[in-house]
Amino acid sequence: MHRLVLSVLLVSAVSCKGGGVEGTYTLDKAVMAKAMDEKLATLPPEQKAMGQMAAEMLKLMDIRLTLHGGGKGEMTMTMPALGGDQPKVKTEPIAWEKKDDGIELRGKDKPIRCRLDGARLRCSQGSEQELVFARS
Repeated sequence: MHRLVLSVLLVSAVSCKGGGVEGTYTLDKAVMAKAMDEKLATLPPEQKAMGQMAAEMLKLMDIRLTLHGGGKGEMTMTMPALGGDQPKVKTEPIAWEKKDDGIELRGKDKPIRCRLDGARLRCSQGSEQELVFARS
């Protein structure tokens, strides 16, 4: 769970080319919350607190991916600020590229593999929890 949150926070750029996936996607909090709840149920007691913290952070953040034609786009993350300040908004350029049966997002960190599943974009980085984005 902790790695999921770190992966979400570390994603900063994406690269790909191709068609059919262009559009705007937002983090599907309902699908993500259900998956996290299922994962929390399997964690040993000493890991549940960290998992619950990750689940609470997920409820508070917003992530939007915008994939433009030509393999360019941007990712915008909005996190609430402590103490009632304005939310922290961070937008970074991304790039994307068609790979095999999906797309690969690239940035400052390791590439993230995604597959289009109907109106959802399901992204994973190795054995990390899958991030699910819904087309908006």
